[in-house]
This record gives sequence, structure tokens and C-alpha cells, in this order.
Amino acid sequence: MMGSLTTLLCLTLAAATPADHALDPFEAAETVRMFTFDQEKDRTLDKLPQPTDWSRRRGPLFPEYVEAFIDPIDAPSDYDGQRSLQFTLNGGQATYYSPAIRIATDHSYGLEAKIRTAGLVHDAAFISLSFLNYKRQRIERHLSQAVMGTHAEFQTVRVGPFNPKPEFKFVVIGCHLMAGAKMDIHGDAWFDDIRLVSLPLVTISTHNNQHYFLEGERIQIEASVSGRDAGRKHQLVLELETAEAETSGGDSEIKWIKRERRADDKDLNNSGEHTYKWDLSELTHNDETLLKKGFYRVRATFKRDDVSILQKLTTFAVMERARPGSHGNFGWSLTEGAGEMDVPELAEVAAQGGVNWVKYPLWTDKGVAGMNDSADVTQLVERLTRKDIKLVGLLNHPPKSLMDKFAEDFTGSAIGKIFNMPNDFWYPSLEPVIASYSFRVRHWQLGDESDKSFVGMKRLPQVVDSIKQEFDRVGRNVQIGVHWDWTQPLPQGETLPNSFLSLNTDPTPNDAQLQQHLERTAATGIPRWVLIKPLSTDHQLNERAADLVRRMMVAQLGGADAVFAYNPFDPEFGLLYPDGSPTELFLPWRTTALALQESTFLGKFQMPNNSPNVVFAKPGEVLMVIWNDQPTTEKIYLGENVEITDLFGRTRPAEVIELRQTIDRKSTQARRQQVLQVGPVPIIVRKCSEPVARFRLAMQFQRKRVPSEFGEHQEMITGTNTFGQGITVSSDLKYSDKWNVEQLRTPLTLSPNEAFQLPVSLSFPRGAGIGDLSATVDFNISADREYHFTVHRPYTLGLGKVKLDVNYHVERKHGHAILVVEQIITNITEPLEILNFNCNLLIPGRRRQKRSVVKLGRGEDRKFYRILNADSLIGEEISLRAVQVDGKRFLNKSWTVEDRPPVETP
Repeated sequence: MMGSLTTLLCLTLAAATPADHALDPFEAAETVRMFTFDQEKDRTLDKLPQPTDWSRRRGPLFPEYVEAFIDPIDAPSDYDGQRSLQFTLNGGQATYYSPAIRIATDHSYGLEAKIRTAGLVHDAAFISLSFLNYKRQRIERHLSQAVMGTHAEFQTVRVGPFNPKPEFKFVVIGCHLMAGAKMDIHGDAWFDDIRLVSLPLVTISTHNNQHYFLEGERIQIEASVSGRDAGRKHQLVLELETAEAETSGGDSEIKWIKRERRADDKDLNNSGEHTYKWDLSELTHNDETLLKKGFYRVRATFKRDDVSILQKLTTFAVMERARPGSHGNFGWSLTEGAGEMDVPELAEVAAQGGVNWVKYPLWTDKGVAGMNDSADVTQLVERLTRKDIKLVGLLNHPPKSLMDKFAEDFTGSAIGKIFNMPNDFWYPSLEPVIASYSFRVRHWQLGDESDKSFVGMKRLPQVVDSIKQEFDRVGRNVQIGVHWDWTQPLPQGETLPNSFLSLNTDPTPNDAQLQQHLERTAATGIPRWVLIKPLSTDHQLNERAADLVRRMMVAQLGGADAVFAYNPFDPEFGLLYPDGSPTELFLPWRTTALALQESTFLGKFQMPNNSPNVVFAKPGEVLMVIWNDQPTTEKIYLGENVEITDLFGRTRPAEVIELRQTIDRKSTQARRQQVLQVGPVPIIVRKCSEPVARFRLAMQFQRKRVPSEFGEHQEMITGTNTFGQGITVSSDLKYSDKWNVEQLRTPLTLSPNEAFQLPVSLSFPRGAGIGDLSATVDFNISADREYHFTVHRPYTLGLGKVKLDVNYHVERKHGHAILVVEQIITNITEPLEILNFNCNLLIPGRRRQKRSVVKLGRGEDRKFYRILNADSLIGEEISLRAVQVDGKRFLNKSWTVEDRPPVETP
């Protein structure tokens, strides 16, 4: 039945949160079956009471000498139960299964229980919920979180709730005490208050179960509800949220725009299944369609008697179709396969996700959940190849028969143990993989992204070479790689030819550490593939998106040969949900990967307000990624058709202002500038003029600093004609402190790629402060058109051989405020000069205070000034001036006084 919908006039703007507040569905759930082991009549086997109608698993791994029985509970004082199901270890494992319980497919089902453990180091206790068909064959099984160690109180564990498939007719509950990589000899586990619950069944999806749309495509949301309780009030609220990177007014953060829709209560209070449809094409915001490019999530909240009891979520992305590029460095590491996606969908999403590499398990045990069969994998290889995506075969799930030949502590993260054996040990199980894929797949990785068994292996070159020889019998020029810890020294490339290292950045290095490590290890000559694990969902979306983009960019800058996203299906760090729908990080990854695809690093612009940025060139375009820890406005000329792209793929023309600059008494000149609102979340500035960008980066000062000595100093502005044709160029150098600048005013004529030098003479005023300054050069260039723009460059007054530093604080004693100023002059001249200075502290409206520095050799001289009535100086600017006696040096420092307390010394 189709329900009617009433639109709510509800449009709000809310800050992004690290994770949605999830409803607790178990609080409002109906109990289907409860097992407390308190009142039932228990049967007795071998003099130990057993739960009625439950069955114990038996077999070599589940020996009967592991005691399992109902026992009076040694419970905490706050626990009401009297008896529980207890497992007592003596080596081995134990499992008990409940009787089959019939279910209905118009409800969803969940399971919760209380578990207490004692003395478990390697073993773990957990519950399971299995769904069976009408033949009582298990179709699906879900496990709770595990409980280990020793707990004085019972721990609550949960499974689900899950929506049953049409073929599900029964459920069976399992209580398990299972060994890990090693087995405990002693330990106990107790299970109690096992509760099977049911809830109304709510589903939500797009009308065709699609999660990726082109801009302008029709998108309709469908929500279905069944299993409602007769005689109770029900409501269904649908809420659409879209993430937007707001950058207006210098504010840069990701926010959510929300829309709500509510189903008609009359339909919900009738019996049967109801489906509600919401055509999103009708939605607008600020007179524009709401469904522009971006990330969207739709939440269905089901209410019973005005209380929200259940939420379901679906997500989708609206984007432009990605054009394939064959030389990208970005990829996904799908260590556990395709999740719930089918092969055609995975290949298409990967192609639209901005990736050129996919790691995928090709050596798998047929019993491993989530792995596709060989026909699907062959189809995946073919589809990825057609989309210019290189497949990397992961050898990370060896057959169980091979692992069983090792000691019981063998895990899938120790593949090195297998390949360190003679070839005839592992080759028979790998031969079908080599025969099927090695003629198409050139890159293979031994183990997954957590496998450290190859790090420090003495025979690593011999092991890799032996494996390569086997693959090369069918394939050509196969490359064999291994996982490597980025904190450990890398092997040299000549010892591992035709190989690569997958660097797991865990613990996560900061941006500078990652770039330095990549640059430092480039000399090894071995390809380095960087694995990036995004921040978890515990962090704000602003922080997660910014961190992901910067690390992708830093890996590219550092020279990584490939950059992979850690397990895109991971629930905490991933880019995708198991069904292939996007998480909130999918579009930031995609936008950045597509922007940097086939790009090369050009350099970094000096921005007026010092915002960090990186400039890349790619065929037909120059782009800049820019951000700032603080909201900042940058004004700079980058070209005529500049566009801004946010991390969700939304593009808009850059704001442009036009400034009139006076040339002489009779004329002015228009200088256009883009206005960029910059903040912690990076933006991508597209379609920058390549000649202007390269000219900016080429322009430099020859000396970059002058000594803090009176008189005239010589400097040279250097650069290159990057406009691809003959040009005329003139310049005007300016400093912030009213320096006197003598420079050539006659325009230069330059041929393509011709270098130029513009000599200038500088002298600074007596009040100029030493240290870093701001210098600007206004350029007027006549090429294919007239260009007028300003280049910013840092400049330094002083050679750093003689420095003036100032510390100060406000000292409060006996009701008096005293400003204490510490003057530090440092002499590191070479060859050594003996220095004398006359020093003056200049205070507005007060008599200057004087100090003398006499015969300062190598090292520091410290002097102190004390000024009464410090409160009257708060907010005032004061200056310290040191003039060299019989010399040319002139040192200045100015600052605005703050109410700064003394620094406490330990």
C-alpha cells in the first residue's frame, strides 16, 4: 500500500558531529524468548545439570572434558539472577545451541545476553545468532563482541537487530567459549539473561538500490514498514542531510543541511506492510535544487507512542562522471574482498572513486566469508583492466589445510612462515592462482596490511626471488611486494629488484614525518606504496576530511609510488559501507584523487596571509590545494577562469574583486584578484593560469636578506618568462616598513623561457624591525593580454649573526603592577666582533629607559627594564631600540603589551 506524505517546513543548519546519536533499539524491543536458567526444570547428565532442550556441540575440538553446566551463580551484589550456564575450561572449547525458534519475516530480530569471564587470556566468550531456512539449514550467522579476561560483573553483549531474508524461518542462539591463536588451559565463562527480541521491520533505500547518481538524475527514497503493533500510535520520519563545506565570511567547516518528511499517521496505524516514497527532485534550498553534487544520507526514524525506537540509514552521492586516467597513484586495499557488493558494481564504484589501483585477495580459502568465487574474480580482473585500474593480487588468505601444518598459533598475519618454506610446500596450493591470473596481474603482495612477518627477514631477497620465478613461468616481469613497518629501516632496492614495499603508516606519522620519511628513503630505489588509514568516526567530520586530504597530498609530495586507502569497508575508517554505499569520506577521497591524478608537483605559493598550499600541474590545468588552521581570507590573482572545488566535489567560480591602483597623477590601473575563504578544511582551486603560476614560482630574490646595517644594500629580483611567447615586463618592489627602494623602471623585453634579473638598491628606516618582513613585487606583463598581479615573498632584515630578543611579563606585588622587560642580545659573528650597544626602551608618554651593552663577545647579554603602573600600558605599543656604538647595526623590536603573568619555573 502506498502511504501519503506530509512535508514538514523544517530547514536547519547544524554543525557536523563525529557520529550520529544512535537509538538503542533493544530498549523498546519486544521479547520473543528469554533464557535465564533460573526456573526451568533442568535435565542432568553425568551429574551436572544441563539446560533444557539445548544441545552441546561435540567433536575433536569440543571435548566433553570441558565442563558445561547450569550452576548457582557467584554473582555480584547488584545482579538479580540466581543461576547461569557455566563453561569451565580444561583445554579445548565449548559451545551450546538453543532449540530452533520460529520467526516471522515482517519483523527484525536481535539478541542480547550477559557474559562474565574469569582467567581468560587467549580464549573468548561470545554469543551467536543463526538464521535457518525451512529445512533448518543455517544460511547466515552473526557474532557478538567477545568477552575476555576477568570481570567481576556481567558484561552485556548484543547482536543485531537484523532484517530477515524471505527464506529465513528459524533462529538458533549459540553460547561459545572459543580459543584464539593460543588456547587457555584454565578459565571460566558464565552466560545468563539471553534475550531474543523483535522489532518492527523498517527498510530504506533509493528506488533502484543505487548509491551513486549523476547530477540531474531522478532520486526517489523508498521506506517500508511492517510488523507494527495493533492499537498503538506509530510515526515514520524521513530526514535528508547533505554535507556542505561552508567557507563564507572566512568560516570554513563542514555543516549539514537537513530536510524532514513525515508519513501519514493513518496509514501507519493500519495493518500490513506500507511503503512510502519521497521524490527528492522536488527539494530546493535558496531557490536551487538541493540535490546538487555532494554526499547525502537519509535516515528513517520509526516512532511508537511518540518514542523513537528504531532508525535506519542509507547514503548516496551525487557527482559528475569521472574521466578515466591511466597514470593515477591512488588505490584501495580490499584485504577482505568486496563486502556485500557484486563484481560489476565494485568495478564501477572503484572507477568512479578516483582509483587506479585495487588490492584484492586472489589466494583464498573457499570457506572464508565475503570472498567471491573464481568466476567472479576473473570477471573483476577483466572489468578493472578495461577501466585502466591495475589489480594487485593479495596472497593473504592461504587455504586452511596449509595453515594447519603449522603450530596452533599460526595466523593469517604470518604469511612469511609459509613462503620461508621450500617451494614444494606452498606451490601446489598456489599453482591454480598463478595459472589463472599471473598473465593478467603483474603485481602481487605477500600477506595483508598487518602482516609483519617479512620485516627483518634475513632471507627476504631469496624468498621473493623464488616466488617471482614461479610466477614468471606464466606471467612476465611480475613484481612481488611485502608489507613493511614504516618505522623500520627499508631494504635497498638492489637487494629486492622487481619488488615493492607496502608501508603501513601505523602509528600514524604527522604530515612532516611522512614526507621526510618518503624523501629520505627515496635513495633506496625500491617503490614505496603508502597505506593511509583515515581518522576514526570518533573524530569530527571536519577533522577527518582535512586529515585524509592532507595525508593523500603529503604522500604524493613525498614521492610515494602509490597511495592506498586502508580497507575501504572498515566500519570506523572506511570509505564505503559493506553494501557499497558511500561513507562521508568517499567524496573527499574521490575529489582529491581525481584532482591529483596524473599531476606533478610545481611548488608552493607565498600567500599574503601565509596559508599553507601546494600547487600541481596536470595536462591542461594548474591547481592549488590550500588550507589554514584559522579561518583566513586570501586575495591573489591566479587567472581569469578560476574555480573553487570543495571536498564534496561542488564547484563554483571564484569570487573576484577589482582594485584600482594609481600609476601616476593622471592614470590608474585595474588589478583583479580572486578572494579565497580558507580554513582548516582544504579547498581545491582549479583552472589556475599556468603561465602566471609558473611565473610566481620562478620569481625570487637573489639574497633574500640584508644585514641590519645603515646604508644602501644591493638586491636582485630574478625570474623567467613562462608565458610561451615574447613579453615585456616591469616591476615595483615594496616593503612594509617604508623602505627606500631604487629600481629599474624601464620595462624589459623577454623571449620565451628567457631568464631575467632586475637590480634594486635598498635602505631601511631607523625604526625598521629586524627579522622577517613582508615584501611584494607588483608585475605588469604584456603577453597575449595584459597581466597585472602581485607576488609576495618573505624577506629578512639581519643576517642572524646579531639578534635582539625580548621577553616580558606583568609582575603584581602589594597592589602594584610592574612591567618587567628582558632584553637579550646575542652575538654569533664569524669572525668574532666585540660589540657595544646603546639601548633605549621607548614608552608612549613616558621617559625612555636606557641601558648599555659593553664589550659583548660570543654569547648573550641580558638586561632588564622595570616600568611602574603597568596597567596603563596594557594595549599600548612599546619599542626597544639597540644602536651599535661606532658601528652600522641598528636593532629594533616593537610589541603590544598584554597582561602576561610571569612564567613559572619548575
